[in-house]
Amino acid sequence: MASHPVTTIDPKDTDTFKQLGHAWWDRSAEMYPLHHLNPARLAYIARKICEHHERSTTHIQEAIDAYYADLKELEGKGLKYTDQAQTALVQPRLPAAHRPLAGISVLDIGCGGGILSESMAYLGAEVKGIDSVGEALPIARVHARAMGLSVDYEQVTAEALAARGAQYDVVLVMEVIEHVANVPVFVDAMVQLTKSREMLILSTPNRNWLSWLIVIFAAEDVLGLIPKGMHTYSQFIRPEELLQLTAPRGLTAIDRQGFVLDVFRWRWFVLPFDWVDYIVTFIKNPQ
Repeated sequence: MASHPVTTIDPKDTDTFKQLGHAWWDRSAEMYPLHHLNPARLAYIARKICEHHERSTTHIQEAIDAYYADLKELEGKGLKYTDQAQTALVQPRLPAAHRPLAGISVLDIGCGGGILSESMAYLGAEVKGIDSVGEALPIARVHARAMGLSVDYEQVTAEALAARGAQYDVVLVMEVIEHVANVPVFVDAMVQLTKSREMLILSTPNRNWLSWLIVIFAAEDVLGLIPKGMHTYSQFIRPEELLQLTAPRGLTAIDRQGFVLDVFRWRWFVLPFDWVDYIVTFIKNPQ
């Protein structure tokens, strides 16, 4: 009997993401929560990378502010996502010398429409974005070109890319691991894709009553901020469970924080509370 390769694709979640279409770059539609969160997570990620590579963090916030100013400018230009030959519609206002992540190779696993990939590229990183769902990638490519940015997007699973021997300075796994079908296989792949003594950063919802209340009941069922059915509570991972998976595979956690929403200022912050959505920075084989 022929054997079948192990896959991490969850058909249920794949079907959900296929339906998003152009909503990826509508900051008032289904992807609003990710767009709203992105400035905080981008600042955290950029700072951790700069600290690890002993680079200045001086221009990080300037770069993020410039990216969002350029994004706002693009939104007023009527971008058409059907044009795969799209050229730049805005000229990045950030000076090349102020790009804090210049020359650092980054893999964004589960990139979707490119919300994080594109902003990382704006900060100077050499970004590859991969996703097992191909429907969003043409949209991501058009949007990046319109922003005057270069991002290498590919429809491929993490395990298939790892089998090709690819490795990166930074691997990003943002809100992805709770959507995969075979977590140990996925963790193996993300570790293989990370260069030794380099960095992997992962965020995911915790599994407890508060995360269920906020992520599923409030955000999906009541407020409709997230497409209904996008999350399955049993697939959420507690921080200690994540560490049990990663430590034997050579990943050392050097920082763990949580995303906290200030409801009065309607702004996300990264704080040492991992009750709901948390983010962990790992170093692979640090010694």
